[in-house]
Amino acid sequence: MLSVEQEARIEECFRDENLSMLNTYASGMDVNRIYRTYFAPQKAEARYSNMSETDLMYRCLGIILESIAFTGNQVRADESKIPAPNPFEVNEK
Repeated sequence: MLSVEQEARIEECFRDENLSMLNTYASGMDVNRIYRTYFAPQKAEARYSNMSETDLMYRCLGIILESIAFTGNQVRADESKIPAPNPFEVNEK
């Protein structure tokens, strides 16, 4: 990830071009708000470039676990549409 200084240099380098494109393609909209929201560097509580290796590993682990949990919820939603057979279910005939 980028440091604060790197983000500022990149934003400064592309500022005129980005504003020109926004003024061209987003006319009639609040271009300044769009620029501040999506193009200007944001203040972040923590940056990857400032984190220790241990903090980075925990952050990555958290992302992986969230991804697995999200995927698991999707599977369960799909299974509710077509119930999977239960091998432990007793068939009484």
